[in-house]
Amino acid sequence: MDGLVSIVLVIVSLGLLNVWLLRSSRSTSFRGNNASDLKSEFQAYGLPLWAFYVVGFLKVSIAFSLLIGFYFNFLIAPSAALLAVLMMGAVLAHILVSDPIHRFVPALIMLLFAIFLSFQADPNVVEVAKDLNFLQVTENLQVKASK
Repeated sequence: MDGLVSIVLVIVSLGLLNVWLLRSSRSTSFRGNNASDLKSEFQAYGLPLWAFYVVGFLKVSIAFSLLIGFYFNFLIAPSAALLAVLMMGAVLAHILVSDPIHRFVPALIMLLFAIFLSFQADPNVVEVAKDLNFLQVTENLQVKASK
């Protein structure tokens, strides 16, 4: 594992733990729809209470899996891929409530870091994406968007 991957791994892991364990009950300038805490933010998006607990459990688990990934590298790619899916949902939620872009920049950065870790941690992820025809789907979307 090279230095950049290690740095991103630590930033992502500690960032998740900070948001979900230390700052979940605090107001920040990044909370969606002017929510006062993380639970209220989920409610502002129209999500059920159980979603808050499921996403929280998953994100804390991902953070620990990524840190353990320093010793067991096989944990990094699936953990980062799951985080990427969750962060796509977070970015989409911000967009759906018409948040200004500065509110979801952290979610977008976390999404990009998660994608980076997914592909850096395990080169087989690219092969799996090819097998699933993911690259062709994205090319088709780009062609349609350019028309």
